[in-house]
Amino acid sequence: MNTSVKPNHSPVEYRRVSDQMYITLLVAFVAIGLFLVASAFVPNFFQVQNMLNLITNNWAVISLGVGVSFLLISGNFDLSVGGIVALSGVLSVWFAQALGGGSALSTGLGLPYWLAVVGALMGALAIGGLNALFVVKFRIPSIIVTLYYDGGERYRSGNYSRLAT
Repeated sequence: MNTSVKPNHSPVEYRRVSDQMYITLLVAFVAIGLFLVASAFVPNFFQVQNMLNLITNNWAVISLGVGVSFLLISGNFDLSVGGIVALSGVLSVWFAQALGGGSALSTGLGLPYWLAVVGALMGALAIGGLNALFVVKFRIPSIIVTLYYDGGERYRSGNYSRLAT
């Protein structure tokens, strides 16, 4: 009887990529793909001035995206970012607009520009602090707390157009 000993080769183990890694890689590959397509079809895309223009024109979106990324990594979801940015813009205009306008809509506080910007940032900080209070202290899910500023502001302002869609 001939018995041969087969070497004990373990089968090749394929590790399954986690869902988070899959999404991260997908987004990275799509971004790289779009960058390559743009570089192939847009003349002078790789010039330094063009890259600086892209960053300069999109710095607000980039900075908001970095902040929201930290929230998503921590397991929270913030729907109020756009509403708070819009409210900050409205507050800064109202703070800086001159006193005694022709109508109630054109009357502001008449503050200097730098103070109007600081006041708008303080307003945004106060709303963010209030959001944090409800999420951390009262343990209300962040998506519920921030949904108020996304849809609730639109409802109270009378702009129902996006709520209906």
